[in-house]
Amino acid sequence: MAALPNLDSNLFIDGPGASNLTIQRGADATEEFRIFTVNGGTIAIEGLTLSNGLAPGTDLDTEGGTTSGSRGGGVSVTSTNSNVTLENSVIENSLANNGGAIANSGALNVVNSTIADNQGVNGGGIIVIDGSVNITNSTIAGNRAEIGGGIFNSVANLTVTSSTIANN
Repeated sequence: MAALPNLDSNLFIDGPGASNLTIQRGADATEEFRIFTVNGGTIAIEGLTLSNGLAPGTDLDTEGGTTSGSRGGGVSVTSTNSNVTLENSVIENSLANNGGAIANSGALNVVNSTIADNQGVNGGGIIVIDGSVNITNSTIAGNRAEIGGGIFNSVANLTVTSSTIANN
């Protein structure tokens, strides 16, 4: 079992529905890897569940700023030139120091999706490091972190519309 290749150019991943297809790091896996690393391009992920991501170098016993430690257990958007849409999808049970589910430095749109039961030091669900995040008709719940259980916004643009953020 190994990490998937980095996403560097335009790509549309069209799954059959979040309840029908899960991409996950196996529960018994010993290697640390997140599900997707986005280094550029326009990426659309639709109709999938991403589960059990573990960003390399994650140490949840460490205190630290948002510039140190692992990023994005489920998805790490590393480039300010990236435009990522997560639609009709779920990210669950993932771990990272910064952004248990998602760490964002580009443009991120979360639509009709669920970010649940993830864990980080900063931003158990999502950490917004740079760029912008728009969350629409989505649920962010059950995530855990020392700072920003559901969402931690560092210095970027964050818009939440018709969504539920609860029990983080």
